[in-house]
Amino acid sequence: MDNTLRKNYILNCIYHIFGLIMPVIMTPYLARTLGSDGIGHYGYYYAFATCFLAFAQLGISRYGNRAIARVSSDLMQRSQSFFEICLLQMLLTALVTIGYSIFVVSVLDNNAVAWIFLIMLAANAFDVTWFFFGMERFGIVVFRNFVIKIIMLFCVLAFIKKQEDVWLYALIVSGCTLSVNIWLCISLYGNVSFPESRLNLWQHLRPIFVLFLPILAVSIYREMDKVMLGAISGMKEVGYYESSERVLHIPLALVTSLEGVMLPRLSGLMNTKWPEKEKQYIYHSILFLMFATSALSFGLMGIADEFVPLFFGNGFDECVSILRILLPCCLFQAFASVIRTQYLLPRGMDIQYASVLLLGAICNVILNAVLIPRFAAFGAGAATLMTEMLVCVGHCFIVRKELPLVKYIAASFPFIGGGMVMFVILRLIRFSVFYLWKAVLLKTLIGVGLFFGIMFLEWLLVKYLFNGMSNLFNDK
Repeated sequence: MDNTLRKNYILNCIYHIFGLIMPVIMTPYLARTLGSDGIGHYGYYYAFATCFLAFAQLGISRYGNRAIARVSSDLMQRSQSFFEICLLQMLLTALVTIGYSIFVVSVLDNNAVAWIFLIMLAANAFDVTWFFFGMERFGIVVFRNFVIKIIMLFCVLAFIKKQEDVWLYALIVSGCTLSVNIWLCISLYGNVSFPESRLNLWQHLRPIFVLFLPILAVSIYREMDKVMLGAISGMKEVGYYESSERVLHIPLALVTSLEGVMLPRLSGLMNTKWPEKEKQYIYHSILFLMFATSALSFGLMGIADEFVPLFFGNGFDECVSILRILLPCCLFQAFASVIRTQYLLPRGMDIQYASVLLLGAICNVILNAVLIPRFAAFGAGAATLMTEMLVCVGHCFIVRKELPLVKYIAASFPFIGGGMVMFVILRLIRFSVFYLWKAVLLKTLIGVGLFFGIMFLEWLLVKYLFNGMSNLFNDK
């Protein structure tokens, strides 16, 4: 990984991890003020808004990132592409906002929280993050998000005091989203100029629509579970599931960060030295992500008994089992993410990518319909895990003849195996006499030592035992 790529990855990590730090700080506070019913109420209507947001985004984020990356060195070409894509984004957002308003009136009974999320939908019209990511200028996005998130944290701690403040929390989140997007638009000055040629918005519509299909599919199987859960099992179960998902996003921040960096980089390599760099990037990305997600996912699973009551407070015990069924999703998402953003999307294999996610969305809805009535939030978590496994296998099937998948999977096993051993040992350890924070801290330190110790033993095993056996057979 060269210096520029390393810098961009670190900045993108900061961007996504800081975006998670605020919810991680706020979640314990919100769990104690809003309660599981309040969080469930928020998550239920947020899921509806997110599904509509998928139609407003229509694949523009990924497409715009890739399109700008390919013309980033030419001011006139990137300005032409930017204005065409941006105007199309504003038009789509306006249409979806109208549709969402009709939906709130006719289906959601004019719910106040649902109306507040209209602000978040409208904010999408000004979201030009994809432009700066395509230009590989991550610092601008990171700084502005840092400032806005600090303001959002202050507002939550200052104004959210009781369970009835769900609407106010939704207003703070939506208002901050709109603010950071407008601020980013101001930063466009000097990076684009008004194009001299006539704008042709419609040339982008077909490729954007192709990329919309996977975004719609992801929205279905990542938000529809909460919609179905709320309709079948009630807001309290949505609250358990929503809270558990927020913890899941901690290891996934590493995956999302790498996606944002590698897609523009590999799209830019398409016309240069693509074959030489491609497999090198993919292999090292898989090594890093499987190492990091295995450590974080299995580690969180191992300390869940102590972490959940410490983090969420009383009344969230059900989140322990939900976390343990959801966290393995990170492994499958990490592996599939590398295949998707470093091979399928840079090569323009959008239809193959979309078809796998659509299949996953259909299976997820069916699994939710079967599992939620019987197992509630745990059933929704199980359906999500099975869906992520299916999507990962589907992506691997598409590239089975082009990439050395056996090599990638074999390289992942030591990390997964080490994580599983760490999880089993941590589950056997009990510190009932300690305060919860002491138990979490001590088990975390033990987990870190265990994981790196196991990695070291595996390295010794490979270096001396396997290499020794190889030399023995070669001598014969």
